[in-house]
Amino acid sequence: MIHLILILGLTAFGYFMRHFSSLEISESAAYAMGMMMLVGYCAGKLVQRRSLPAVTGYLLAGMVMGPFVMKLITLRHVADLQLINGLALSLIALTAGGEIRLARLRPHLKSIAWVLLSQSLIMVAGMTIGFWLLSVWGLALSVTTQAGVIAAGLLLGIVSTASSPSTTLAVIVEYGTRTALTDWILGVVMLKDIVILFLFCIGLNVAHSLTSSAAAEVVGIAAVSIQISGSLLAGLVIGLIIMAYMRHAKSRQVVFILAVCFFAYEVFEPLKLHPLLIMMTAGFLVVNLSREGDRLMDHLEEISPPVYVLFFTLAGATLRLPLLKSFGLVAMVLVILRLVCKWGGTWIGLRVAGNLRRMRHRGWTAFVSQAGLSLGMAIIIQEQFPGWGESVAMLILAVVFINQLIGPLTLKWLLDRDGNQQSQESI
Repeated sequence: MIHLILILGLTAFGYFMRHFSSLEISESAAYAMGMMMLVGYCAGKLVQRRSLPAVTGYLLAGMVMGPFVMKLITLRHVADLQLINGLALSLIALTAGGEIRLARLRPHLKSIAWVLLSQSLIMVAGMTIGFWLLSVWGLALSVTTQAGVIAAGLLLGIVSTASSPSTTLAVIVEYGTRTALTDWILGVVMLKDIVILFLFCIGLNVAHSLTSSAAAEVVGIAAVSIQISGSLLAGLVIGLIIMAYMRHAKSRQVVFILAVCFFAYEVFEPLKLHPLLIMMTAGFLVVNLSREGDRLMDHLEEISPPVYVLFFTLAGATLRLPLLKSFGLVAMVLVILRLVCKWGGTWIGLRVAGNLRRMRHRGWTAFVSQAGLSLGMAIIIQEQFPGWGESVAMLILAVVFINQLIGPLTLKWLLDRDGNQQSQESI
């Protein structure tokens, strides 16, 4: 009850300051950050009492306070706080890399590889066919030619393959228990981003050849390979620096970790490298190749809670609710089709791999969430295909919005069910 009272009191105060007060404090980014942390934290605690993941509460709090509902958080606030996004993403990626322990991941490499392959193939084929059927029924938005429909469907399928490492990790960290299942989930989600970068590059080239669009320069596969190789190399360097500092400096380690995370995102992102891959590689190396891994993870566990609250509450504020009004019906159809493809890809992958049999029919629920990578690819589609790219990008945003809301719920359900099953088997 106390958290509900705090939420109501804080939002009432924020609404008064925003709409009735002459003070300019509500324009401050620091004020917005404080409001998001307080309301987001209380919302997370409130939904946890209903057996929901705290991430859901953070997202809902951001939506309600955001520029499309109560307007306590404005688009200007969102833009001003993008620096926090960079820090949060770097910390999340560093933590994710540290969670992938090679000794625990090795038994699952076969199933991870097969699930990645089958999910990718089935998702691309299923979404392409589904989008073509929508065009037959007159629901393919502004895509008018058959070649455009196939190109848009192909790109939509590649984007739909992606999951959200940040959301997945946040729910797993909140769950608290590391199991073979959580190791497998993290392995699939983290490695999938690398696969999707290559697939998206190939998809862009195919889409341009189908539509004869020469308006934009397509990044070649060789360039993508260089970007990924450069990111892995940068991750190696960052990992070695963290190891050396933590080995020789016994104080101020948290400050150093935060500084490295700021540095990694703000320096490497403009260089067209991938900060998430860089920090994930660094975390993986520190945990698996040094004695400092446990200490690093302890520090990250201390830092993570406020970062998760702010990051996901801010993400909720950026979710564009008007998109549901414009693209709601088509988006819901594609969300359902994506879930079916996730189920089919996971089932086939685990069937071929021959392990994790209990996950064949429900393992897909771990891969519903979508976020950063999908949004980035949507922007590229909008820029490179002026004719129909904007409507397809807006459709992707609507689909991501829905998946980001239901994804934490399905993952929490899976972890709870697996935990209960293991408890019953041990009795």
